[in-house]
Amino acid sequence: MKDYQSLVDITLNKLKLSIEFLEITKDLKNKADEEIFENVDVKLDERQEIIQTIQLLDSEFLTLFEKLKQEEDFEKNIVNYPKLSDYITHIKDNFKQAYEIDQFILPILEIELENVKK
Repeated sequence: MKDYQSLVDITLNKLKLSIEFLEITKDLKNKADEEIFENVDVKLDERQEIIQTIQLLDSEFLTLFEKLKQEEDFEKNIVNYPKLSDYITHIKDNFKQAYEIDQFILPILEIELENVKK
């Protein structure tokens, strides 16, 4: 059961990071709305660091999940961890929201970054 709890813990960490990612994205949107482009590169770097950490967590999760999936009683045991599904749903929602905001702000930020380079 320790491995199942580890799955939950990994997913909870990813949830926290997805919340942080979404908050940074919302902050970037506010900055774009107000045409304040200071430290945008720092915020984008922070988001990239979060993505890299999430990729590591995904790798850990998949390795552990595949191991557990081989067990005979996997289907019976996994249902004892309903938070796992809840966390995954929230993570997906956070990234969906961030993606929708990105569709609006990234073109604006790209133009502004090009202007700054000039």
